[in-house]
Amino acid sequence: MPTAVEIKLDWCLFSETCLTAHFLCEPGPETPKIQVYSRHPAENGKPNYLNCYVSGFHPPQIEVELLKNGEKMEKVEKSDLSFSKDWTFYLLVHTNFTPNDNDEYSCRVLHVTLEEPKIVKWDQNK
Repeated sequence: MPTAVEIKLDWCLFSETCLTAHFLCEPGPETPKIQVYSRHPAENGKPNYLNCYVSGFHPPQIEVELLKNGEKMEKVEKSDLSFSKDWTFYLLVHTNFTPNDNDEYSCRVLHVTLEEPKIVKWDQNK
């Protein structure tokens, strides 16, 4: 006796509606949205957390790095990769940092939808 999956597969092969619905549900490439922010309002010399929240991207393969003066920061933590109800993905990358007027912080993202890595600077005044 055939399984439910085998019966559905046979039905789908003969049904244009099923095939159309399958392709409509398959998400296409989506460019990541990038937000760089501190956990608390920034104060020079006061320890804080720097966050890079990347969302709305597909496929899930992505590289996210926090940068200090253009150099990759160490001791960075990443959340688990998660997905939204529209099947796009999101990720939070964060680390401890102490802001000051001399250093520039940013987030660099590499994704298949980007022709080159995208760098978004942290704005201390936001």
